[in-house]
Amino acid sequence: MKLCINCKHHVVDPDVPKSKYARCGYNRPVSLVDGQPVPVNDLPFCSSQRIGLVSKLNCGTEGQFFEENTNV
Repeated sequence: MKLCINCKHHVVDPDVPKSKYARCGYNRPVSLVDGQPVPVNDLPFCSSQRIGLVSKLNCGTEGQFFEENTNV
């Protein structure tokens, strides 16, 4: 089963360390001003990315953008 918590794109906000409020960092853009990744608060919630059908914009229930996190 492809769980967001096991995905390398799973990003936890240090101010809200609960996984149910984790964000999805898939295709995380960088700032064109300073080259830093966009803030965690600007990323979509993992839960909203997994709802519904797979599309070019979200992972869907199948987890199409899932990549195993090997840094655990």
